[in-house]
Amino acid sequence: MLIVSLVGSQKLKYEPIFTEGRMTVYTYEGVIMTGLPESGLSRAGVRINCGLNIIPVGQNTYLLKISHVQILEYNGIWPRDSFIPSHKLTQKLAPELTKPVKFEYSNGRVGNIQAPASLLEDVLNIHRGILNIFQITMKKSQNFYGLQETLDILTHLERHNQDRIHFDTPDKFLQLVQLLRSTTEETIDTLWRKSHSLELNTRRWILFALPAVGTPAALNFLKTKIQNLDISTADIVQALVLAMHQITADHQSLSIVRELFGMNHVQQIPMLRQIVYLGYGSMVFRFCAEKETCPDSLFKPLHDLLSAAIAHANEEDIVLGLKAIGNAGQPVSIKNIMKLLPGFGTAAATIPLKVQVDAIMALRNIAKKDPGKVQAIMIQLFMNQKNHPEIRMSACAIFLAAGCNIAAKLLSPKFDRLGLRFSRMLHPDTFCCKFVARKVYLPLKQMPNELTIRET
Repeated sequence: MLIVSLVGSQKLKYEPIFTEGRMTVYTYEGVIMTGLPESGLSRAGVRINCGLNIIPVGQNTYLLKISHVQILEYNGIWPRDSFIPSHKLTQKLAPELTKPVKFEYSNGRVGNIQAPASLLEDVLNIHRGILNIFQITMKKSQNFYGLQETLDILTHLERHNQDRIHFDTPDKFLQLVQLLRSTTEETIDTLWRKSHSLELNTRRWILFALPAVGTPAALNFLKTKIQNLDISTADIVQALVLAMHQITADHQSLSIVRELFGMNHVQQIPMLRQIVYLGYGSMVFRFCAEKETCPDSLFKPLHDLLSAAIAHANEEDIVLGLKAIGNAGQPVSIKNIMKLLPGFGTAAATIPLKVQVDAIMALRNIAKKDPGKVQAIMIQLFMNQKNHPEIRMSACAIFLAAGCNIAAKLLSPKFDRLGLRFSRMLHPDTFCCKFVARKVYLPLKQMPNELTIRET
């Protein structure tokens, strides 16, 4: 017990101690990257490997000397590619980086930096970045500094953007976004409560920044505020519609959105309900974009919405379910959509023409993953002359959008060199509906003069 008490009473020192008459040696590695830190995206950057020698030369004054400089470049797909040594950059910057620099250091704080007048500004900035790792300021609360810095930025944004946009607003806003990306939901909530105590209306800047933050913590914060009715409907709509399209779609974020489905506030406001369902469909599409198969649990809320709407003959919910499923764009939903197509499902006879067209258009994104199955359905709808002309017209549009590759012998050799943009097979037919005639005529008039089609 005595030993524990003695250790607990000691004052911990986190800053490094440089002993007079001794040289302190470090191995340093610094990386600077551009681009988004997500797998599969292009990024570029440099890495500096070197040794650091720190020598005391006076009271609180030290000499920094860099040695064994090696610079590597990165230009490729993150994180698949590797850093490649850059001999050209190393030869150019090594003589400048190895020039000694004096700096003041006391109680974990870096003071003035003295460098030769001939030292390049870019090289001096590298020295500043290296010395910044020795800058240690301890606070009673671990996140006190980040909170205060964020509050200062919020106050600056609100105070200097009353009548006109301040010149540094974009920079300050980006700083705010970066700070919020590195915080937790509890920290964001603390900022929200502290903003309420300020005289300025800084909460709106938090709502502006949260969609760009794009983290599960930011989305979960919005969900909590919706549940507690702490935000007006207009602010909820503005923040949520952007947040759901900018957040990274993963299991955690999709789970948060599914929790929104059961909230009374979401169900009672039609616009908010549409945003949640349509946004969820878009998130599912992004999540499954590079996957061959996705869990059925992801589509269950959308399929349940459509099935319940069909059972209760709720036209608005049928359209909402179709559009959400269309946003998701996965072949597993084809069977649910076919229930509403004429000739495929019994429910098609009881729904309006507009809803049937929406069911056809819901297959547009699905055709990107399974074009063969969608084309087979569309060609049956198009060839059945009993269907309404608008049904046939929509089916034809989806069929062509699915990338049909039928050859044509009717087109001239000159036009044939343009590729397979137009179908090479001609299906002659006549229509009495003027709208269909106009729809057919518009694409054909883009063809060359050798091929003319007259309306009859």
